[in-house]
Amino acid sequence: MPIAIGTLAMLVGNVGLQVFNNWSNSRQNDKLQQKREEFERAARDHQTERMWQILCEGQAITLELEKKRQEERLKELESEMAQLLKNLAYQQTISNWPLSVLPIVMKNQALGNLLAHQNESYAMHCILTPSNCPSFNKHVFPYVEQSLESYCNQYWSADSSHPVLFYSGAWASNDAPTQPQISSMQAALSNLPTMLITPFFRPCEDKLIFQVRMWGVGATGDNHDFQDIWEIEPTDFRHAYSTSSDYDKKEHLLDEAINDIVPYLQCLIGYMADTYFWSSHGITPIFPTLLITNNASKKYLNEGRDYYSKLIENPEGSNIPFLFSLQQKIKIIIGNSVLQDKNYITQQFDDIILSYCNYCIHQDNKTYDTIESVSHNVTSGEIPFYPLIKTIYENIVPFSKDISYYLSDTAYKIIMSSLIVNKESYELFEIDQCEIEDILSFAYGKKNDAIEADSFVFIIWNTNLIIATYCNNMSPCIYMKDNHARFFIFRCNNGSFDCNWNELYYNYNLQNKKISKMDKKTFEEKFGQRFEKVGRGLGKMFDAATSLRLDGDDSVWGDQNQESQVGDATQRIVTFFIANAGKTIPAQRVENMTLQFVFDWVDKNVPPIADKVYIVKGYNDAPKKHVFCVFFGSGNEILIKGSNPRICFITDQFNDEMKQTFNNNNICEIPLKK
Repeated sequence: MPIAIGTLAMLVGNVGLQVFNNWSNSRQNDKLQQKREEFERAARDHQTERMWQILCEGQAITLELEKKRQEERLKELESEMAQLLKNLAYQQTISNWPLSVLPIVMKNQALGNLLAHQNESYAMHCILTPSNCPSFNKHVFPYVEQSLESYCNQYWSADSSHPVLFYSGAWASNDAPTQPQISSMQAALSNLPTMLITPFFRPCEDKLIFQVRMWGVGATGDNHDFQDIWEIEPTDFRHAYSTSSDYDKKEHLLDEAINDIVPYLQCLIGYMADTYFWSSHGITPIFPTLLITNNASKKYLNEGRDYYSKLIENPEGSNIPFLFSLQQKIKIIIGNSVLQDKNYITQQFDDIILSYCNYCIHQDNKTYDTIESVSHNVTSGEIPFYPLIKTIYENIVPFSKDISYYLSDTAYKIIMSSLIVNKESYELFEIDQCEIEDILSFAYGKKNDAIEADSFVFIIWNTNLIIATYCNNMSPCIYMKDNHARFFIFRCNNGSFDCNWNELYYNYNLQNKKISKMDKKTFEEKFGQRFEKVGRGLGKMFDAATSLRLDGDDSVWGDQNQESQVGDATQRIVTFFIANAGKTIPAQRVENMTLQFVFDWVDKNVPPIADKVYIVKGYNDAPKKHVFCVFFGSGNEILIKGSNPRICFITDQFNDEMKQTFNNNNICEIPLKK
């Protein structure tokens, strides 16, 4: 029985039904099947909000399936394209083929899109067919098809994050599709997300409706991922268009038909595309912005506002993983923000911050009741805000909005307070090449790991040591969770950096990839002594190891005869420990080296002045043993000489924890808690 739908919000409810129907077709997933049954009951009872709730709950499951399905689709397309050319049975498949473009061409387009956007979404294919009215097909259909083609090319192009491939002029005949033709299309394109729209005049009422068919939009992509005809009846057209309407002689009727039908179908495609890309790929909706900017579609603003507001709601008892749900909710809020007033948006973000904080401390039997209560306690550091802030920034940037636009004054204060760096950390990279271009390539590749990084600032500390960090407005960015600003230390093992770069400060703009120099005075006005502290700290350890001279048993060089055999500072420290192990330096043999040995030794030997412990990894070729040199540091000093506590651990093997601690480096620094 045809379904009469009065608003576009309910229209897209049917889109949700199709998407969810496809999710649940996975015979191997009982949860999806259960959700499918709940959705059907809600649809029968006209419980629209419950329908959206279940649609949201299916996302977490379907995204996992979709990742696997994307890989399968790529393999299927590659396999099928070769097979179709060889298989004579293919001729039978296309005997009822209604399009002027063959399936292999459509799949080739899809394959090209997927290869070009491997980390993005899989394009949705859209086809408008002729109606069952010859007069409509002759006078109205060409204008509608041309307008929709232009619309999709402009706002849903293949280069966008929401690609919709609209096949203008693809229908080979001037007749409405038959069921064999539709079945042929569905069989040949079952693994492509496809939407088929047919204007149709009901014979019994002689009234214009739209038949919409979709397949391939679910996570399974099975052949039975196909929904029977939906009959969607617009209720706000200016005329009741019929087969007897004279579109040829009454120009105003033709214009009115185009002005009614085109915006309606634009909204239909926009809502369906947003629903598909959000439900299957978790991509922020873009159609609300189009509703605002497209004058012809503005009359559907209220329906759009209601629809997207329902997607924002996170129902009680939802079994979506919390952090995933939070991330999706932020995307929906930002995508929907243009349709809502600022108070609505700020309230939603206040609720998100409250929910996030309560989630983070749920084991402490404490709750935050208001956004103000969060503000009073945010400085305690018990809430790791980094994941939340990074998600917000990642979704705001594409919309070119400042974060303050979306947040209340209190929420903005919380976010800004949480961005205060609690401490600085360091990461050492030992490199073989001394080309500055390699450093800049590294900087650009990892820029997304820092919050709002707009530049990469570095100084060549000496001819083989560079100190760098990501910055925003000349302040080091938070790079890790727990509010860390990370400094990167690049040490060149072979050769040295170009001396023309020495003792100069540089700012590498991550937007235009240009480097600008800064004099020391200007640089220190921005950073103070932060870089110098790093250089005199961890960097100083290398300088000290290089500059120390022979000094009896306490020399870093160990045996004088070994001096010429040592290549770099790290190896000199290792040589020093090996030469003096069991003599002036205690040595301990262990079967499998772990960090616990280091921690146990530190607890018993830490000097009052020490604020860090260094571990240097090396190898003793003679007995073929791994060597771990452990000693303390204090501020800018390394406590490696004299009677300072130190130890050498000797082992045949070490566990994965140790490998992760060093992260392919030969040295690591562990700060000591005071």
